[in-house]
Amino acid sequence: MSNSLTSTLNDPRILHLAGGHNFRDIGGYVAADGKRVASGKVFRSANLARLTDEDHELIAALNIRLIFDLRDNRERKRRPSRHAKNAGYEVWERDHTGSTADLISALSAAGATAETSHQKMVDIYKHLAYEQAESYTELFRRIAKGDLPLVFHCAAGKDRTGVAAALLLDVLGVPRETVVQDYLLPTLVYTGGAAEVAYFAQAAGVYEKLLGRVTPILPRFSATLVEAKPERILTRYQLGLPDLFHGPEKVREAIAARSLPSDLQTRFTESYASAEQTMAAVRESIGRLDSSLIEAADRARTRMWYQINRLHRRASRAELLRNEVISRHADVLCHALFPYKVLQEREVAGVSFVARYGAGLLADLYRQIHPDCHDHQVIAVQ
Repeated sequence: MSNSLTSTLNDPRILHLAGGHNFRDIGGYVAADGKRVASGKVFRSANLARLTDEDHELIAALNIRLIFDLRDNRERKRRPSRHAKNAGYEVWERDHTGSTADLISALSAAGATAETSHQKMVDIYKHLAYEQAESYTELFRRIAKGDLPLVFHCAAGKDRTGVAAALLLDVLGVPRETVVQDYLLPTLVYTGGAAEVAYFAQAAGVYEKLLGRVTPILPRFSATLVEAKPERILTRYQLGLPDLFHGPEKVREAIAARSLPSDLQTRFTESYASAEQTMAAVRESIGRLDSSLIEAADRARTRMWYQINRLHRRASRAELLRNEVISRHADVLCHALFPYKVLQEREVAGVSFVARYGAGLLADLYRQIHPDCHDHQVIAVQ
């Protein structure tokens, strides 16, 4: 299993996407007559609902002309594809409802058991090719017509998509054993982000009922790259990446609070400490007098802290209005590290860093990343 897993992860036909999975080239197999199935012509995938801008750039490099969606109307409405703006490809969809291949819905019925779930799966596969006959016929027609390269997909990229790929490889003369291995490839392991991991956690019961095990899922590498200028700003104001998650306005306020004149900043620090110390002493003394007054003392402490903090924020806003540098620094941080209030990897193409720093950047990243860490990593780029 470990060797199969390693070869799967290193398979050059697989296109690793941040917002998608099961995207891979079905070419490269040797047919019975010794000829090889052409690569770069036909791709298969799971749904395209969560593709990022960087994913779109990777897919655009494939020169896709046609995207073939095998899902039914309800599935497309529930999870619409996120296509690239001004995409140069055609999207094919069939107007139909009630696909039996919507496994999550089919197997989540009340009273489902391992036996009934297994039988449901068998029944689904008995009817799948007939249910999708119109779609498969059109897919084969478009391939024969030469509308290539193309991508065909369903929801998970396994059942309807898997049968379509198996039929196509079989027609091209690929040995049956190879076809079966290709069909099983997407179920060996998944690599996904937090959302995909959560999805599989929800579907774990279905896998357990059908297979007696849950398909492994490996958290994909996730990181924010911090260049020299944002790094200097973070260090200057003693900020971290999580501070940016509150939005640009809060970042400006945080920087402004750290930009107050040193004597004023010292006074606020002393005020917080003094209020805390004074009210702690009052609480202790008043508790000895009448324990029922302790709650009132706690409320008074909270109000005092609130008033000091309120004055601190007003002073910070006054500094913000006076100092344009604060706004510029906040904008630099937010645009570089948390653009449009999403993680950098969702908006900034990794190739842009390679263009600025050269291919050597990739080797530097490999040296810095921690493959055993499944949390989001922050990596300095020099």
